[in-house]
Amino acid sequence: MLTVKQVAKKLKISEYTVRYYTNLGLVPNVKRNANNEREFDDDAIEWLYGCKMLRSTGMSIKNIKRYVDLCAQGTDSIESRFQMIINERDIAAQRVKDANENLDFLNQKVQIYEQAIKNKNDVDPLNPKQNRS
Repeated sequence: MLTVKQVAKKLKISEYTVRYYTNLGLVPNVKRNANNEREFDDDAIEWLYGCKMLRSTGMSIKNIKRYVDLCAQGTDSIESRFQMIINERDIAAQRVKDANENLDFLNQKVQIYEQAIKNKNDVDPLNPKQNRS
């Protein structure tokens, strides 16, 4: 059994986040010791890790809670959970595509600047005021 502090360190999240997720019911069956302190077994740590990963994909806390609640329903909710994950995957894939387009744009700008610096041009190729005819 691990403490909030130990779990936070292990998962590389804040202690506040651990408490917040457990308070919202995102981690089913969190146990408490005699001092009423949260204790995390392997299952609880897996739930927290899952929440961390879903959150890092951009899934809202509301949807994570919905997902956890669906999990608690058992096999009857597998199709609903599957669809939630598919939707989040599609959103994440679009973010990756957008990020790659942004990176391509920036790489083009870097190349233009590197060429301008190398050639020591008197004209700034990216300054619209200098490029007007």
